[in-house]
Amino acid sequence: MLPSNLTREQLLYNNTLLATMLNEQNVFDIALTPKPKDRLLLVFDNDSYGFRFKKGKWVVEEFDSHEWLWHHNNEEHVKIKKR
Repeated sequence: MLPSNLTREQLLYNNTLLATMLNEQNVFDIALTPKPKDRLLLVFDNDSYGFRFKKGKWVVEEFDSHEWLWHHNNEEHVKIKKR
């Protein structure tokens, strides 16, 4: 994976914005019914953002992409709806 071109502040802002969007509305092209401890990895070009479903909402979670790929039960690829 290539390094990010974004600053740490930009990555933190994006994490906050993405978590807000994920928790405000259904942003995917399929209906998702997340369960506690489900993980979500969003990848945009060279930048990746990890989330875990906790207490009924998505929260930002630091991740190691190799560990996440190694330990998963199933994987789905979906598209985010355009606003």
